[in-house]
Amino acid sequence: MNTPISRLAAFAERLRPDAARLDTEDGLVREWFDAFRNEGFHELGGSRAPLSGEEFAEVLATLGAVSGAFAFVALQQIVANMHLAVPEEPSWPVVGVAFGHLRNVAGPAPVWDGATVSGFVPWLTGANLFPEVILGMRTLDGDEVFARVDARDRPAFRHSEPMPLIACAGTRTVTVRVDGLSVSPSQVLRSQPNGTMAEGDAQSVLYQTPLMVGCARACLSLIAASGRLGDEEKSRYRKTVKARLESVREAFSGSDALQGRRLRARLGDLTVRLARLAVMASGGSALITGHPAERLYREALLYSLMAQTPEIVQDAFAEALR
Repeated sequence: MNTPISRLAAFAERLRPDAARLDTEDGLVREWFDAFRNEGFHELGGSRAPLSGEEFAEVLATLGAVSGAFAFVALQQIVANMHLAVPEEPSWPVVGVAFGHLRNVAGPAPVWDGATVSGFVPWLTGANLFPEVILGMRTLDGDEVFARVDARDRPAFRHSEPMPLIACAGTRTVTVRVDGLSVSPSQVLRSQPNGTMAEGDAQSVLYQTPLMVGCARACLSLIAASGRLGDEEKSRYRKTVKARLESVREAFSGSDALQGRRLRARLGDLTVRLARLAVMASGGSALITGHPAERLYREALLYSLMAQTPEIVQDAFAEALR
């Protein structure tokens, strides 16, 4: 059946030979994202190509099982699409996100006075790849505001050098210094009381888990191909892991959405342990930079640290010591 998911799976297989290079080469990430856009996949999650929760999870897991870096970039567009109104443009816009910092009520955030915005954005993925982003700001009264803004590097929206991340460095993830950026009320997509994003954290944190699912699936594939384990042991471990991954599907189907943080902690812990076992099952060659198991281990660590809040850290420690 020629569904968006099946077409995306075929696209992901075309990515596979470039997986190691996508981890570090932002130019290659851009080339593949152009192909992603040309095939209309950048509309996924928007009003023209809506996704159910389960479909959202499967899209990101499918890409993440091949290339964490590319899946990380695609995640930005798909999440942005959920916040965009139907655009007047004949083609769907390429837009990223820069609002995760609002999750931390006490953390830094740009401040909007109704005409201009200034402040600090601690995390922007896809710098110079996304010409626009949905920027999270706070008003002078502390309300949370989301606006679609020009994300090009310039004095009013100055990018740092790309962060030398331990994995997915090809995503061009930067910090941004915003200084007197003009933002009119017409650019505002929505506003909400201070703390609203933090209150909805369980659901937003759940959106981070599909990348972990993809990583876990890739680790299972490496373990399955290893000659260091017997078939019975592989089968037993595969069933155990798949049962745990099923909890993510159930959460996205709506039965467990309020358990987002706890599920993220459990899956993060599982993915790191599974990646370590994939390294061990692959033998000494996995110690060489660029080996699939080595890359997956670094990706698993990155996902565990992604979008941290004090509550996420506490959940991670509770899970590790459980």
